[in-house]
Amino acid sequence: MSNPSTPPPNGTGGGQDPQRNVVESPNAGSATSIRISSTFHFNANLDHVAPNTLILTPDRVLFVVHYHWLSAHSMNLFSGLLTDISNPTPDNLFVISVSERADVLNILLHAVYGLSCHNYAPTFQCLEETIEIFVKYGLTPIHHYVPDGSPIFNALLCHAPAKPIEVFALAASYRLEDLAVSSSSYTLNLNIYHISCETAHKIGSQYLQRLYSLHEVRMVTLKELLNIQPTIPPHRDTSTARHSVPAEDHTQIVVRAYHLAAVQVFYTASPAMSRARIESVMSRLINAITCVCCKSSLIGHVEDISERWSLVSRTI
Repeated sequence: MSNPSTPPPNGTGGGQDPQRNVVESPNAGSATSIRISSTFHFNANLDHVAPNTLILTPDRVLFVVHYHWLSAHSMNLFSGLLTDISNPTPDNLFVISVSERADVLNILLHAVYGLSCHNYAPTFQCLEETIEIFVKYGLTPIHHYVPDGSPIFNALLCHAPAKPIEVFALAASYRLEDLAVSSSSYTLNLNIYHISCETAHKIGSQYLQRLYSLHEVRMVTLKELLNIQPTIPPHRDTSTARHSVPAEDHTQIVVRAYHLAAVQVFYTASPAMSRARIESVMSRLINAITCVCCKSSLIGHVEDISERWSLVSRTI
């Protein structure tokens, strides 16, 4: 393989395409071209020493990296590929080939170098395939490369709103605790009793139990909060000019109306029920009450249960 001599013009810039700069294949008569990674190229300045290892993917993309970076992070010499390096090129560059596509290897190498892959906007499938090859290439334990706030963690969490159970299942299957906790909140809108057997098996019993507990505890707690009876202080309703209602009778009317509203909240609720939704439903009841004292008491009561509901954990 000839040494590509024209580096990308934009340093480690990305865009969504991990490849740039075409060089011709050394195979005689071949019209096949090789593309050079837009992040991992000869002038990328990723280390104080020049790169010395070329990795070629089946889709003909070349990644120019450092042997010492790979060997330092891999527990198995990059699936044994670094032990087979021999016969360097005239420029002392070592060449290895991998079976993974360029987009997958690109994310793996970003994890090795601790670089953000945000510019590439990797799909969930690409990220999932990358996590799956961490073990193959000896990047273990995997959670060291996917801690809370790391580039690959953030990339995966970006997919949680659209693919909540998929992200949670991936995190659970590899015991990525930080990601499992953060992604679990996005599952609250799902009916977890409809999870497929395949997904449940991938999640595993421990994380599945924690997910069930999260949903169950939130629903039980919501019911308990809604069942708390509002306290209406003794008074007479003088909201109508023609007559007044005895305090005991009026209090019972308001409390019954509250419980009807609470039932409406609960039977349209999910573990994802928001504080704003509770207050919205209850406001219809409150706005229909003309007694100033009753209205004030109910406003305080709804604010109290809404505040307590907002403190209930949304994650496993």
